[in-house]
Amino acid sequence: AAAVAAAEAEGWQREGPHVGERLVRRMEEHGDIRALVRLYLPPGEGEEEPALWRVEHADGDSEDLEEHELLEAIARRDGTLVSASKNGPRRMTATSLSDELKSDAEAVAVFEAARRVKRAKAEADLQVAGWRILFKRRGNQTTSPGDLYVYEPGAEYGTKGHFRSPKECAVFASHGGAIRSLGSLHEVLLQRADAKRTGGERWRPPPLGSEVEVEVEAAGG
Repeated sequence: AAAVAAAEAEGWQREGPHVGERLVRRMEEHGDIRALVRLYLPPGEGEEEPALWRVEHADGDSEDLEEHELLEAIARRDGTLVSASKNGPRRMTATSLSDELKSDAEAVAVFEAARRVKRAKAEADLQVAGWRILFKRRGNQTTSPGDLYVYEPGAEYGTKGHFRSPKECAVFASHGGAIRSLGSLHEVLLQRADAKRTGGERWRPPPLGSEVEVEVEAAGG
């Protein structure tokens, strides 16, 4: 009760979107852990102040999640964790490379570096095969130790034109176009491999607010 009161003093709310929902978090070296959403913190005014959800694990530990992490955990609970791609849903993995990527030197180097950085949970800023891989520790040591950010070659860090929310595409979070999980990174690497094979460009979801052209078919026609 004291912890909740202290959190409320910092702006956390007992009511809000997803509060009370159960989910499944996949933790390094611990596997899947069931959890419950306890509190909600509305987004701040700055771009670096996203909404957060405080979840309590079955073992009593707690952590704060951003929206893309929360939605991923809810999807894992439902068994519907899939990625967005132009060819339809494709199940994501965050543990190892798929067979089709093991012969891709770039994919192997980038994925292994990202996995190593995330496992170390220490401040890092690496350049690997043109990619930028960062790990930023969070100030509050009672929550998740930090966050992974991976940028593709040529990415413009923090440029608003690269912002994509989890509602647009499971691959991207609203953090300057950064790839925020190993599962999302794996999907991007698959898309890049597809583009290499076909000689085209990697498919990307349209940015928020843009106009798209769609074709619809009338019922019965």
